Amino acid sequence: MLKKMNIGLIGAGYWGKNLYRNLLISQVVKKIFVLDKQNINIKQNEKTLFFSEQQKFFKNKNIDAFVIATPTSTHFKFISKCLELDKPVCVTKPVTLNYVELLKLKKKYKNINKIFLDHTYLFHSSINYIKKLILKKNLES
Repeated sequence: MLKKMNIGLIGAGYWGKNLYRNLLISQVVKKIFVLDKQNINIKQNEKTLFFSEQQKFFKNKNIDAFVIATPTSTHFKFISKCLELDKPVCVTKPVTLNYVELLKLKKKYKNINKIFLDHTYLFHSSINYIKKLILKKNLES
């Protein structure tokens, strides 16, 4: 039997609402803690607790892992906070704004292996179609 986890979702906007939907139906997610300034995309329910203040959100000892769905310009800050808490973190989009930020994370945190990069377009139907064409060696279709 899988251990149920509490997930901290940072950002409930354009992409965050989709990740939230998947977390909500997951069999392994016990509770979802959502950090968002406005929270207009998610309805209150018994499985979700909302935060608008970062300080209160990150002080919550019940969060087992984090998912970041915010603009790339904020990733460095949020990844740093998650690694300071020694928690696994899944980041959408580019991991950081640039290579220099990524090097700073690598230099500062020994637990950088707790970062998972979610490339949402990897499973998009257009990508799968291109993959089929490449495997068939038929790029003229």
